Amino acid sequence: MHRPYLTIDLDKMEHNARSVVRLCAALGIRVTGVTKAVCGHPRVAEAMIRGGVVSIADSRLENIHRLRAAGVRTAFMLLRLPPLSGVEDVVRLVDVSLNSELCVLEGLSRTAFRLGRRHDVVIMVDMGDLREGVWPRDVVPFLRRALRLRGIRVIGLGANLACFSGVAPGEENMRQFADLCRKCEQTFNIA
Repeated sequence: MHRPYLTIDLDKMEHNARSVVRLCAALGIRVTGVTKAVCGHPRVAEAMIRGGVVSIADSRLENIHRLRAAGVRTAFMLLRLPPLSGVEDVVRLVDVSLNSELCVLEGLSRTAFRLGRRHDVVIMVDMGDLREGVWPRDVVPFLRRALRLRGIRVIGLGANLACFSGVAPGEENMRQFADLCRKCEQTFNIA
């Protein structure tokens, strides 16, 4: 019986990562490599790191655990909204998580504070994809509450497009998102 298999050329993976990192660096953008399509395969992550990515992201905690257990040394990001029941694992395994629920942020805050850690969070904004995020009109009050929590640090806003409902990134929704980011920076004197 033949089993399906996937062949990954690690040299090409490293080369591609290096090319993307170089292009993005010219614009002041740092790149995170994503291993979710390869189930957090450590050799793929290491190839991307050699290519210059600053961190690795995955949508599954078990994949991040696999990477850590294999000795991959970098910062890790969880690409999925963490469940309230998983805040302990999130704080222990990842450096950054995406969030849009205040009760989860409060749980991350309590856990990080108890463990003597700081956990970085990106607040997700729903820009029309209807997948995840705080509605744009609710971001300022949501952020006001999030910034008061101990143990976490809000490092930015994020949006998910071209995923669930197929809303593609375009000039208008990107302008709206950029305007919202500027409004938050001005309201809370953050950059």
